[in-house]
Amino acid sequence: MAYKNRDICSRKKIVSIGKTGGRSCNLGFTLVEVMCATVILIAGMASIYTAETASARTYASARHLSLATMLGSNMLEMSKILPPSDLLAMAQSSFSQDYDEKGNVLKQKSKASFYNLTMSTVSSTPTSLTILVTVSWSDGASGSQEKSVTMTGQFEQS
Repeated sequence: MAYKNRDICSRKKIVSIGKTGGRSCNLGFTLVEVMCATVILIAGMASIYTAETASARTYASARHLSLATMLGSNMLEMSKILPPSDLLAMAQSSFSQDYDEKGNVLKQKSKASFYNLTMSTVSSTPTSLTILVTVSWSDGASGSQEKSVTMTGQFEQS
């Protein structure tokens, strides 16, 4: 299709009166309109980016809290099957265990250590034993923010 000598603005022939004396066609956007649209687009993208990074931080914090709670609960559940004398000896010696970021037990303390679980005695009577399980970890980009979950368990002694 050839558009020889056809005016792009043939449907809207606007004749301007004044200095130009010719026809003008209002197609396209002005520079101000493009700049306003660009500013709005950038503001929208910045808010999406901010929301996304906040969401990622919240997810990581919730995951660490959930895993720490699971580690502490598992220790309390495993303590139920121990004989009372072993449980008392373990709690009185301030038992401590390190875990990596996925919750795997580490044999020795290393740089991969992420969670630290400690168990200690709160009270001990001839009939009952109350122990305290604390799981702590460093949260934050630099690892400077220390967080912990604390649980107690009461066990009957015979």
